[in-house]
Amino acid sequence: MIIAEMQTEAATVRIHDEFFTGVSQGSLEHISQIITNSYKRRNAEKEKAPKQE
Repeated sequence: MIIAEMQTEAATVRIHDEFFTGVSQGSLEHISQIITNSYKRRNAEKEKAPKQE
């Protein structure tokens, strides 16, 4: 069961849990920002790493 859903241009975050007590829109936006920043850091690290042949 989907309890909450947050959509942005980059991602969709869905909270699946029958026992979830609730979430505010601000919390979902914060979680989405954390995930987005993580992907950006990973991609930046991959771009900086020397390419192996």
